[in-house]
Amino acid sequence: MILFVPMLTFSEISFSPIQMETKDREYEKWKPFMVLLEKEIGEKVVFKYADRYDELINMVGNNQIHIAYLCPLTYVMTKQKNNDIHPLYAINVSPAGSKYRCVLFKSGESHFNIKNLMGKRYALVSPYATCGFLSVNYIYQKVTGKQLTDEKFAYLNSHNSVVEHVIAGDFDFGGTNSIVFEKYKVLGIEKIDETEDLPGFVIVANRKLLGEQKFNRLKSIIKNIFEYEEIKKISPYGISPATDMDYDIIRKMMPVKIPLVGNISAQGLR
Repeated sequence: MILFVPMLTFSEISFSPIQMETKDREYEKWKPFMVLLEKEIGEKVVFKYADRYDELINMVGNNQIHIAYLCPLTYVMTKQKNNDIHPLYAINVSPAGSKYRCVLFKSGESHFNIKNLMGKRYALVSPYATCGFLSVNYIYQKVTGKQLTDEKFAYLNSHNSVVEHVIAGDFDFGGTNSIVFEKYKVLGIEKIDETEDLPGFVIVANRKLLGEQKFNRLKSIIKNIFEYEEIKKISPYGISPATDMDYDIIRKMMPVKIPLVGNISAQGLR
């Protein structure tokens, strides 16, 4: 007699945050969130990491990730690929809420100002960072009436590198977010201009992968998780409900095409 025994499977939920620091640092930062989520939802939570923004967009957009933490631009681009991706909560960056700004800055050693944007070198984070090409181009176009592609620019892949190499004089201007700018302002960087308030970095979920019941449970679970003291490293100010319409301002800022590579080499700078 042959006995047919059903295979026992333990379901998993995948979580992937946008690259802000190294893989190990991101894992440690989000570990308390994943531990609490696993406990509350009753399923194993698996950490998945993408080294590049475009890789994360593809992973989430191609139904490989259940829950992700995205910047505004990566959310909008992922939503274009997959309409089953829905925003849940934006991470608050201050007691006032989740909104922040993108800043165009220079070294305090230089004498450039808002009238000196043309014919310069620009340090950008990455093609799909909200405060990368998107926002710097938005500011540049507002002032000059031209596109940033007329200038020399390179992608350095991290906010820290952008600040470091602008201070070193490798670039004339750099783009970063207001949180990073305030953190490094003591090093002598100076603001040239900034965007208006932008919607926050956002926790999103794939409604189709999770299923309707689990998706709805997840909303209340995540809200409760951010009340725990262990989560204060991620957000000392908590979270705010997020909707797709919050990100319409990003859609209005988007140029026809974001260049995927810079037009000058960043080799040797990192």
